[in-house]
Amino acid sequence: MKGFSLIFLLFIIFNNYAFSQRDCIKCDSIFISNFINIYGKYGVDSSLNFIYSTNKWVLQEHQAELQDIKEQLNGLVLNLGNYYGSVIIKKINLKDRYVGYSILMRYERQPLRFILNLYKPDNLWQLQSFQYDSNVGDEIKNSMNLSWEF
Repeated sequence: MKGFSLIFLLFIIFNNYAFSQRDCIKCDSIFISNFINIYGKYGVDSSLNFIYSTNKWVLQEHQAELQDIKEQLNGLVLNLGNYYGSVIIKKINLKDRYVGYSILMRYERQPLRFILNLYKPDNLWQLQSFQYDSNVGDEIKNSMNLSWEF
């Protein structure tokens, strides 16, 4: 009986390891989870430093823009009250090489929306673009327009 239990345990461990390796082909979700965790624990500056540091081209070409984004976003967040977490609204995947995420950042006063586009040219995901806005209500209003799809 002990032999069967050991084999079963090894089978479970191997399957978990193999599953995690298969998942890592699509590590974009881990990238996004890391971004969200850093944002929740350390705030705007640290989370933006993390995502921008993944792409040397974007970081080099947009260093001044990054500083402006940090200042504007920090100013906006100060007026939104408590941060309550995030929800991934939408994910668009282009052949596991280019992925777009729309993330709802939940604040006491109103939500923010972050749009992150990630690109995987070789083995690692990197930031391709980052945007944010507070017009989530406008998007809902536009999507509520009369549609003939029932």
